[in-house]
Amino acid sequence: MSELTMTDVRHNNKASGRFWFSPETMRFFKSRVESRLLKQRYFITSEQFGDDFPRLFTIRVYDPKTHQIDTVGKFQDYKTKQEAIDEVSNLP
Repeated sequence: MSELTMTDVRHNNKASGRFWFSPETMRFFKSRVESRLLKQRYFITSEQFGDDFPRLFTIRVYDPKTHQIDTVGKFQDYKTKQEAIDEVSNLP
């Protein structure tokens, strides 16, 4: 089996009828995908709740069977992208 990419994750999520990566959803949360797929299942996003708030980072996990995206730990738990990436190295 070849390695998945974020393009695959986006496509599979949409094809399964989910809207996680829809432009409307991404815009509503001011969300950005900040990394490639890590360990074939994790990726980092950032979100910002308005101009007066900092952009914070979240670890996400992709389920290749259901194509669902979930949050690992707490939403916006990391102040920097690197902190989130470092935490992924501790995950299975």
